[in-house]
Amino acid sequence: MSHVSLSALARKLSPFCAALVTAGAFAGCLMDLDDQAVTDDTELGTASENLGASFFQRTWTQGEAEHANIVPLNDYFCALTGVAGKFEGAGEEVYINGDFTGSIPMWAMHGKSQQTGVSGTATCYTRGSFTGAGSQQTIVSPEFVHQDKSPGCHWYGCPVHSPSPTSITAWQGDSVTMITGMGGDFNGTEEYIEVKQASTGAASTLIEAQNDIEWNEISRIHAHSFFIGVPGAGRLARTTGIYAAGGVNGADRREMLPVDQGMCYLTRISGDFQGAHTAVTIERNNNNRWELVVKGSSGDKVYGQARCMYLNQN
Repeated sequence: MSHVSLSALARKLSPFCAALVTAGAFAGCLMDLDDQAVTDDTELGTASENLGASFFQRTWTQGEAEHANIVPLNDYFCALTGVAGKFEGAGEEVYINGDFTGSIPMWAMHGKSQQTGVSGTATCYTRGSFTGAGSQQTIVSPEFVHQDKSPGCHWYGCPVHSPSPTSITAWQGDSVTMITGMGGDFNGTEEYIEVKQASTGAASTLIEAQNDIEWNEISRIHAHSFFIGVPGAGRLARTTGIYAAGGVNGADRREMLPVDQGMCYLTRISGDFQGAHTAVTIERNNNNRWELVVKGSSGDKVYGQARCMYLNQN
């Protein structure tokens, strides 16, 4: 685990737990902690937060190390559940994926930015929090990465064109596919990334991106599929419907599942990301429920969509 992650945890944990983290007994320490997080609705936090026995959050903020290991991959499912800042091009990206360089595979958080106010938050649920249909077997897919590149027209009088999204397939609908990263240039509603969850267990989920900035710019999505149950059974994974929010002035909120009933995750991010005041996040509210929160100043037109995966998949 990186020094960045350890120091952030050590400031929040008891001396006993800090010692466990340093020794590598990371997940067990999190499971023993009391629920002590406070959600700040005005901005993304900068430290790791223990939010209860079953889930954990970590925020990367511009200026921190570009790589930090957060939790053991074999013990958790992780998704990108918050993004903010100015996304101007290839220099801006936040994502999580597996780090297999050490003796224990870890979920790793990555971030980079050449602009202002860029941050990203990951939420990780313990795999043991989920109840499978017929089996407790849990599987994480390899990382899916897809990007859409706009036309290379950047002279005065470029012909007007209609943007068209491009896509790749993820795992089938018996698994749940979540956004785990975002990068590129997001300058309006025509720039977006999206996961389109399959409607049957045998159909493939789509991972989609679109960019309409006529300077050879990209919109990039990272994603992982998570499976719980009996492989090959073809049973559709249990998720909620889509929650949508769009903020133009101030914050726009949509309350979702209680935190002890489901893991909520982003499925679409779009709009004009111009600074720390523009954000799409999933936050825990005072009712102990997940809430989709979209923030933007007038004219930013920032939008987000989310779903929740039920912890009980029976």
